[in-house]
Amino acid sequence: MDGLRVGLKGGVVYSGIGALQTTILSEPFFTNYTLNNNQKWGFTGGFGINWELKNTIASLNLDVLYSQQGTELAFNNLEKDFNYTLQFNYRYLNFPLMLKLYPFEKVHDGLHGFNVGVGPQLGLNLTPEKINYTSGGTGKLPAFGSDLEQQQQLRNVLKGKNNFGLNFQLGYEFVGWGLNLEARYHYGLTDMVHTEANAYNFIENKNTNNTIQFTLGWEFLSSYPKKRVLLIKKPRS
Repeated sequence: MDGLRVGLKGGVVYSGIGALQTTILSEPFFTNYTLNNNQKWGFTGGFGINWELKNTIASLNLDVLYSQQGTELAFNNLEKDFNYTLQFNYRYLNFPLMLKLYPFEKVHDGLHGFNVGVGPQLGLNLTPEKINYTSGGTGKLPAFGSDLEQQQQLRNVLKGKNNFGLNFQLGYEFVGWGLNLEARYHYGLTDMVHTEANAYNFIENKNTNNTIQFTLGWEFLSSYPKKRVLLIKKPRS
């Protein structure tokens, strides 16, 4: 197929799930506590297919990426010395489709590999029950049961969902080397955690997933020649 490139890519993703504090504590049941939502680092990797749109400065790029995404809730009851952490360790298979533009392709030698992109992404949650719970402190009551028992109940209540959103990208391609660097911001549009009926007073709430992703890619297959760069030179006087 003319105008096709295939490559591998891998890197890191920095993700978080918004509004979980409201889901977990919708009402002030405590007077002296903290509840922090901490973003997490994870790995992402897979492969991509890029189609050049002939006679334009644009291309279409489809990736298939495995991605570790989630967040960590840290609760601390300062009044009774009780604390817990709730880690959402989801694993996604993401399908981002990007329209990439090369604004300097035919102007500057050295900047022609620079590109910007935008497009939708569908994420399939491979581990919707991947929640880990740990607790401690002298104020922990025996009635709470073991951490493992609490963890299983929480997994029954909080269910991970598939995710859909928009990606925005900055990238650079090292023409002739087959290497590329990409930085993407994912803005989640859909709820990624569903709250079942429960006795915890958790509420159903829209919890979107926003991520920042950095990847390094290597193209091992190309069906068209390297891009030519048109240099504009001033005429001699």
